[in-house]
Amino acid sequence: NRTKGDWGRMRQEVIDRLRALGAGPSDFLYALSTHPNPGFPTVNYLGTQWAGREVAQFVIPAHVRRKEVTVPAVLGEIDRATKLQVRHVIEAIERHHPRFVMVEARQRRLGLSLRRFDDLAFYGRDPQFERLWACYEELEPAGQIRLFRRLSVCP
Repeated sequence: NRTKGDWGRMRQEVIDRLRALGAGPSDFLYALSTHPNPGFPTVNYLGTQWAGREVAQFVIPAHVRRKEVTVPAVLGEIDRATKLQVRHVIEAIERHHPRFVMVEARQRRLGLSLRRFDDLAFYGRDPQFERLWACYEELEPAGQIRLFRRLSVCP
């Protein structure tokens, strides 16, 4: 049940936490997730702005599951798409300095077949991402969604 079941409760918890933290119409939000939720419908309900070009990082499941692929040309496309995805994430954070970033920490993630994936460790391999991410502090999570807020004074 997407309204009152686990999804609905998780969605509402994220919305309520960000509302309590003061997320407003001029704020940009962003999410590191293989699924459009938590980014959407959160920005819709809060009336905030979306920092990214995409609603989710859809290439991550292909990257995580690349060992299942045996065709060299397909592996090359996965690698190319993964590099582009990293670039898009960095550009979204650099361009809009989202006030809040949601990071998916659910056990069951779209496309990952129950594989664990640490978004921050993955993107943190890029020095530019690491430099940008130094401007964020982790807050109390909203269920299985980690929440981060941009520091008012960025190092």
